[in-house]
Amino acid sequence: MDIQREDKAKIDSIVPGIFDSYESLKISNGLGLFTSSGRFYNHAIFARDVASAARFVGFFDHGTARSIMANLIKYQGTEIRRRTQEQPGRIHHEYRNFSQWKARISDKLMLKIVGKLWGARRGELLTYYASDTTASFIRAVHRFALNIDSAFLDQVYPTKSGEQITVQQSVERAAHWIMTNVDSEGRFMVNRSSWSLPYQTLQDSVTAYSWADGKPVNYNQPHSFVEAQSFNASALENISHLLAGRSESVNEYKECAHRMRRTLLRDYWDSNNHYFTSVLSERDGVVKPLDVPNISAGWVLNASWWSEVPQEERHEKVQAVVDRLFSDEFLTPVGIRTRSKYIREPLGEVVDYHGAQTVWPMFNFMVIEGLRRHRLYRLAEEIENRVVNGVNTIGAFAEFLLVTKSGEFCQPKKDFRLPTLQAQMIPEKDIAFTIVPLMTIARSRTFEADEPAQELWQAEVESAVLSRIEKTPLYNPSEVAAKLQPKLVYLTRTGATMRSIAHIMKGNK
Repeated sequence: MDIQREDKAKIDSIVPGIFDSYESLKISNGLGLFTSSGRFYNHAIFARDVASAARFVGFFDHGTARSIMANLIKYQGTEIRRRTQEQPGRIHHEYRNFSQWKARISDKLMLKIVGKLWGARRGELLTYYASDTTASFIRAVHRFALNIDSAFLDQVYPTKSGEQITVQQSVERAAHWIMTNVDSEGRFMVNRSSWSLPYQTLQDSVTAYSWADGKPVNYNQPHSFVEAQSFNASALENISHLLAGRSESVNEYKECAHRMRRTLLRDYWDSNNHYFTSVLSERDGVVKPLDVPNISAGWVLNASWWSEVPQEERHEKVQAVVDRLFSDEFLTPVGIRTRSKYIREPLGEVVDYHGAQTVWPMFNFMVIEGLRRHRLYRLAEEIENRVVNGVNTIGAFAEFLLVTKSGEFCQPKKDFRLPTLQAQMIPEKDIAFTIVPLMTIARSRTFEADEPAQELWQAEVESAVLSRIEKTPLYNPSEVAAKLQPKLVYLTRTGATMRSIAHIMKGNK
């Protein structure tokens, strides 16, 4: 089925304006969704954003999900290009047509300069930097073929070279790319091989990964993000199930997935702090786990390989991650912080794009999916309520919400007379990274589905957490601002950009 306009009133009653905002992102020529209609990413297609969207909306918007996956196949890597990091089978990171992009002259000039370094050609930018998009594509195909259309694997779509391939051929090429990046220890490793984004994953800002002493993770040495390890292992397991009886490589996919899972549970689990580290990186000549906790441990919960983990170990690790995410360290009135508030921020009081003062609706939705996978339904609903309340207060579907370390919820306004906060980035508005998860939540609240019953340990984990936090209802959208009473602030990037550059330059010293 495709979502119907008659559903609009029900959906908008949960999140006002979400239906039309979702529809506005659809590309008229049937290539899926644009990343945003805001200043920075309008008429751009970021594969991470749309591949995630295909997984979420595939159940209720089949046409858009198909279009997204066809678009990802179209731009899938076919050759090796060092500057763009294109590789055969790899799913792209960013596609942008400069003639369509509506931006300020200063923005266009800056991206034109950067675009030359990133390999832009003939007025188009096509890069392949991200380490997580290929897995997201496979997982989206798996969910769609398994639940919506079993014949989808045999559908034929064109590539950018003009070749016609089936969806199965595309996902097998993607799986092969993943396996070529798994080292002898079973770790999915990435290496920055060109002048590109320092950290090539969901948290891709220059300050996203720093040690507790403030030094940046060395992005020029091989390193491994926990979500890339988890998602790629899950993708290989998904494809081994999906292609059973259809591919001679099934056992190879399965063996690699199991090896990656064992490595993740062994090397990425901090047994002292009972939490998943966010990245393994070389420091002082040794590969070490990063000593700064962030939200990505919650993303690890949403992986198919958990079904292979012994129940006692699964119970122990899931409970430990949940306990920490629902503690004062991360939990805010509008969702889960991106980074622990007890760690010194790389830029001090500056609002770090992926720091302790930002709450990303998409990052929270990825945790919500993980909670539901482990049948922690009331905890998932608790985070949903907080995020929806926060977004309904701010409006404009900004990419992140702002909560100070003291717990004060802030609403940015373009008024320099207000209290000023230095920020690394001004949140993009009307972005798919917020619109899609909010659309998915709103629709799920209006069309209830049956969910598997909990096991005893899952009910006990939920009850323990809910007994020690203040439960949050889903407020009426017309009353939510009065309930949350956000502080109005003025955000400025003055000085923050130069401090960010200075910070990342320390990475190679």
